[in-house]
Formats: sequence, structure tokens, C-alpha cells
Amino acid sequence: MFEQIENLELINILQGTSSIRRVYKDRFSHAFVLRLSGESRYDFDNMTLHHKAGDMLFIPKGASYIVQRIADDEGRYVLINFDALIPAPAPRIYPLSNFLDINHVSTRLAQRWLFRTTFDVYQCTSVFYEILAYTVACDKAEYRRKSEILKPAITYLEEHIFDSNLKIDDLHLL
Repeated sequence: MFEQIENLELINILQGTSSIRRVYKDRFSHAFVLRLSGESRYDFDNMTLHHKAGDMLFIPKGASYIVQRIADDEGRYVLINFDALIPAPAPRIYPLSNFLDINHVSTRLAQRWLFRTTFDVYQCTSVFYEILAYTVACDKAEYRRKSEILKPAITYLEEHIFDSNLKIDDLHLL
């Protein structure tokens, strides 16, 4: 999804705690939400996502959704609002535990954004590009997993393409 990003602009980076329930209509920007603690449920028009500590949620610009805190834990997060041209974005959860120390990175981002010197903005932008690179790697890994599932069907079709008795029902057996 983020391989063809254009006109990227970091808007702001905020730290916060989860509200009990909040409704958003037509979100003003894209966002990454890095969940430090707690858990929330995001209800979009056609899907529900559970956002747990150690995960990062992508929310596309223009999305409308309801976010609800799960359990009594307030839950802490860092929110990165940004604008960019992205083809056909959809909400998605990315697990960050294998990628980085989420507490260290999110705190660093939020603290640097407060001062906003040129150095700080470049540091935040650098970390943001690392996050984008990670999302691209996750998307490619998911594509590879899905293509492995389809590989037997593709091989079967290639081997039987000229078979006049080929039926779509034959593919479900693979």
C-alpha cells in the first residue's frame, strides 16, 4: 500500500490516552496509531479491528469510525497524522514487536515533535520513513503468503490450460 506514496507531509505527532468511546466522521488525514498499552476496538463501515499494545494501526484519510476502549485500562498511544497520496488505502493493523522498541520510538517521536527544530523534524521524518519501510515489508510478506496458497491452483491451471474437460470445481480440491 505504501510503495507508491506521494506528496508526504507529517502534520503532527501526539501522545494520548484512550477515550472510553469516540466517533470520527471523515477523518482529516491519514494516521498511524502506535499502541503502547491497553486495547481499543475500531469499528469502521465494513470491518472491526482490535488494536492491542505493541501494534500499529493505519487509518486512512476520510475514514469514519467509532473507537472504544476495551477494559478499564486507559491505554496510551502515539498518533502520527500525515497527508499523502496513497492508492486505495484501507485500515490495517501492523504488529511492531518484531520491528522496533515501540515505547522507545514513540516517546522519541512525541518528544522531538514538541520542540520542532529542523533537527527534530528531520529525526521524526526519518523514523516515519522507517515505519513506512516496515509496512511495505509486511505487505510484501503477506502477498508472498497468499501467493503460496494459490501456487498449487496456478500450477494446475498451467498444466491443464488446454484440457477441454477442465472445470473450476477441480481447483477447490487442490
